[in-house]
Amino acid sequence: MLHTIKIKIIDAWEFVNMANPLTTSVGVGVIDTGIDASDGRHPEFVGVNFGETLPFNLKDLPPLKLQELFFDFLKSGHGTKVAGVIGANNISATSSINYKFPQMNGVLSGVRGLQYILEAQPLENLSFIEFGTIIDSFGENINVINMSISSNKCSEVSFIAQAQRQCVKDEDFSEAIAYYADGFNAHQDKLFVVGAANENKDVAFVSTPANLGFLNNVLTVGSTNLQDGRSSFSNFGFAVGIAAPGEHIYAPAIRGKGNFPISGDEAFNYVTDFSGTSASAPMVTRVAAILKSIKPELTPGEIKNILTRTADSLFVSSTSDEAGKLLGSGCSGVPLTGQVLRGCRLNALKAVKSALSPWIEISISNPPPAVDRHGYSAVYDQNTNHLIFFGGVSGTPSCCASFNDVWILTNANGIGGIPQWIQLFPFGSPPKGRSFHSAVYDQTNNRMIIFGGGQFNGNLFTPRFNDVWVLTNANGT
Repeated sequence: MLHTIKIKIIDAWEFVNMANPLTTSVGVGVIDTGIDASDGRHPEFVGVNFGETLPFNLKDLPPLKLQELFFDFLKSGHGTKVAGVIGANNISATSSINYKFPQMNGVLSGVRGLQYILEAQPLENLSFIEFGTIIDSFGENINVINMSISSNKCSEVSFIAQAQRQCVKDEDFSEAIAYYADGFNAHQDKLFVVGAANENKDVAFVSTPANLGFLNNVLTVGSTNLQDGRSSFSNFGFAVGIAAPGEHIYAPAIRGKGNFPISGDEAFNYVTDFSGTSASAPMVTRVAAILKSIKPELTPGEIKNILTRTADSLFVSSTSDEAGKLLGSGCSGVPLTGQVLRGCRLNALKAVKSALSPWIEISISNPPPAVDRHGYSAVYDQNTNHLIFFGGVSGTPSCCASFNDVWILTNANGIGGIPQWIQLFPFGSPPKGRSFHSAVYDQTNNRMIIFGGGQFNGNLFTPRFNDVWVLTNANGT
């Protein structure tokens, strides 16, 4: 399917399978409406280990109270679709000759030999009050939890949603945020992947737990289309960490209630129009689970960092109405003149490469100081995420030019925005140009201290220095 090509998931499978790392079993939790996997399983879930999922949750039915409210999305096999995108395991997993059209593969089953648990828990009555109890119900071996659900503020949703009580009263919204935050903070060993919800608004003021994406173990996911534009429905904002395709996704449906337009016994076991950030979130969840399996020592924060840092940068005209409607900002890339970052779209291949090969080259928005420079010093300020760079020598036709300039590289670790070189112009007389000197950084007082070094004259390294200099306000702030 086109969305799998867009996020390079097939390439990711091939890369992992060729690398053939030792994988460990990974557990994925799904908080949703259940999974259609009882009374003779849906063909997509044959052989899937559902862990400690209770038999009742292997039926994709909302609680009776919600059925009475005629919630369309709850009656449409929402949990089955989400679970299928994450971990459908078709019968071709062991041999391609077993494949029977139109069965699909969830992302986890594309990695050879990867053992996984897919465990389902319902969010009773969409009540945030039950959230802590639900998380506690998952088995200890659940590492990543998908939450394609939301508690939206009533004043920010449609009148129909308000009438059907699909929202949280405004006066209860802060309490809902606190309940979710307490649950996340109590389970720092798990990564929670949360759909940003679908109000086309800044998620910070509209929907929780999506607005908690700033927490280290929470990753909020927005939706893009196949042209890498923001889906018209997707929420946005600084709480959104990453985006993934969320329109017209192919997924399993409750048996017999799909819309796949072919004849045959399984014609209506699938849908081709699963849309919303509910579809985007499991795209990210499944890649997060692969990362945890191939490198089990990764913490939730490290997995989140890999996913956002390796995502493909998306740009938009600075004069567009879309400018500022962020779908992530942790990726790096160089915008064209007149463009700004609009978001970070999941790239599964780059993510697994980063996990298995930790070195990753970051893109910088402008050229570095003197390309052939060497013998310089560089120190790092963790408070501002700035690399501070001084001096060095560059080869010239007359041999060697020594520098005494100071530069900083913003967002130096590749996180938080696009790195950029900026030259500083300190007050006062600088030290003489030099190379191969020593430098240390005083983090507390924001001072760069340099010692010694020298200059090249022809083939001779002379004069040599034994002086000490201090640069105050070295990080440029």
